[in-house]
Amino acid sequence: MKLKTEYLILAIILISTLTFRLYFSLNTEAFKSDDSYFHLRQVQDIVKEHHLLKYDPLSYGGRIIIYPPLYHLLLALLSFGNLLWIKIISEILISTLVIIVYLITKELTGDAKSALFSALLSAFIPGLINHTLNELTVYTLALPLLFLVLYLFLKLENRRLLIMFLISLLLLSLTHATVFILILVLLFYFFLMGGGALNASKIEKEAAILSILFVMLVSFIIYKKAFFTYGVNIIWQNAPLNILVDKFKDLTPIDLVLNVGIFSLLLGAIGMYLGITNNKKKSIYLFSSFMLGILFLLSFRLVTLSFGLVILSIGFAIFTSITLNSIYKFLDVSKIGIAKNLFTIILLVLFVFFSFIPSYTLAKNSQSISAEKLNDMNWIKYNTEKDAVILGNIHEGNLIKTLGERKNVIDSNFLLAPSPVERINDIKVLYTGLSEAKALSLTRKYGITTIYLSDETKKAYNIKELSYAVGSRCFIKEENFYVIKC
Repeated sequence: MKLKTEYLILAIILISTLTFRLYFSLNTEAFKSDDSYFHLRQVQDIVKEHHLLKYDPLSYGGRIIIYPPLYHLLLALLSFGNLLWIKIISEILISTLVIIVYLITKELTGDAKSALFSALLSAFIPGLINHTLNELTVYTLALPLLFLVLYLFLKLENRRLLIMFLISLLLLSLTHATVFILILVLLFYFFLMGGGALNASKIEKEAAILSILFVMLVSFIIYKKAFFTYGVNIIWQNAPLNILVDKFKDLTPIDLVLNVGIFSLLLGAIGMYLGITNNKKKSIYLFSSFMLGILFLLSFRLVTLSFGLVILSIGFAIFTSITLNSIYKFLDVSKIGIAKNLFTIILLVLFVFFSFIPSYTLAKNSQSISAEKLNDMNWIKYNTEKDAVILGNIHEGNLIKTLGERKNVIDSNFLLAPSPVERINDIKVLYTGLSEAKALSLTRKYGITTIYLSDETKKAYNIKELSYAVGSRCFIKEENFYVIKC
């Protein structure tokens, strides 16, 4: 009966999580960000052409693109390119994290109440909501797979689960470069195990070596051209310096509080301390290694701040279970019958105030692509030639090629992109410059036929119009666009 109740509560948490996410995601037809439309284009092309898009004729006017294909293949197979189903499947994928966190925390503590609360906490992490809700992002598949691989690593003695570990590792390798985090975690794990006077089993050592070799091989196959082009600098994906500074920022306490949540941060930090000092368990060492690995990557700016904080947030939710388990054990010893139930009620109240309400507020205030911008993309699609080249800002490039179905000058996918730094500088001149002759020279350089001046671009460059276009016969304004006639 207890087991049935436990699974029932877990099912309720899962359904509540999915309902919450679908409520906000399906409330709008558009996704929240321009980056979502990079993934949408890959999915739609697989459905339409029945193969992976390796050369994108619309991105940067035409260029080679590389990416792990599993996420896009899975969405294409399950949704048939239908936007509604793409949204639903994306939210289902990230919601499975609840089940995986439950399995991990049950392994760490053996306590159902603590595990269920950590699962609930993991579903309403502000940073996770902010970066995955109504977003078409590969993290919706990569994050559940990453934590599933870590969980299965603890179960290698079971031959069936060993096979599942290897399959999950393959799937993660074909999904996202997140798989490299696993290598760092394993290195920290064996280091901590030695310091803790515990011996890793033979199968753990063999699995770790096999994992490292396997990940390196698959990643080399996928990113071979980029490896030869950039070397170790592939980590920063050929991003311009100003983009790097913005994405790979230093970690600050404010960032931790806003993304993790003060409640999860406090209980998780205590749980990590208690786990390392009091519990000599392999599972504790593995997830302590995970936390150290993420902090290491953030400290040396080897992952973006937003992504690092999301993963770190899930880690804190997991370690929260150790704190709660210790408190429940203390209450058992105290033999005060009502204490455990009262503590559970207090926990739920604190969860509502410090996790659910911040997550709800973020979800409610989250802005999707505006109706005006979607109309502008339709204008491009129906009022420009098929071979037109449209200039927009860097966060509009994927919209232009996916919804407008036209060539862009730049977008946010920098890997193997031609001269992104030079393009950013030239685009700034086209939006802020005063010389019509210089502007015409740059439009000919990139074959630009139309310049898109959105409200976001005006704000980014602090302009109201293109100065050199006033009274010009070469730059004719139509709606939010300047059509080039010379």
